[in-house]
Amino acid sequence: MVSEEGHSLSAVEIYDLLTAFPQERYIERDHYAVTANVFTFRRVIDQIGAFDAQLKSSGDNEWGNRIHRAGFAQVYCQEACVSHPARRTYREIGQKTVRLVHGQRAWRGSGSVRLSSIWADIRPPLGLILRTIFDRRVSGLRGKIDFIAVSYYVRWVRGATRLGIWLSDRRSRPQGASHARTSSLAEAS
Repeated sequence: MVSEEGHSLSAVEIYDLLTAFPQERYIERDHYAVTANVFTFRRVIDQIGAFDAQLKSSGDNEWGNRIHRAGFAQVYCQEACVSHPARRTYREIGQKTVRLVHGQRAWRGSGSVRLSSIWADIRPPLGLILRTIFDRRVSGLRGKIDFIAVSYYVRWVRGATRLGIWLSDRRSRPQGASHARTSSLAEAS
């Protein structure tokens, strides 16, 4: 693979090009699209409102889910293309990952980061490794190893960021909060 500028692509660029914007999946499964590639009608904005200006990231996710809950159709169009530069360095992809994790936390609120999501990030991604081995878009053994290395890096950055948020949320929770929740659950049953 070669960039538009003619230089060989870095492992991070290849990773970003192959994983950054799975718009069809986002629309069909997650009910949003990355906003660099969204078209809508004025009546949709009038009814559900604009983006949440408080969110530094994941605003497109939050907004798309409001559209979905309001019953508006969301359609993927393969012909609608937007050119977006791929991140080139580990630093750039790491910064993006941290921004996205903090955006998700801001959208979903305190306590939204679970130990299971941290474990999912740091455990060996066997499925990813197998998919990469057989993915023809990633050529050569070196390319596959590099792709897996970048994938691991992103997962570990995401896991470490989530762990930091989880620990911070636990420290800021009032004393006895988990006990009070358990008591109220027991009383309800």
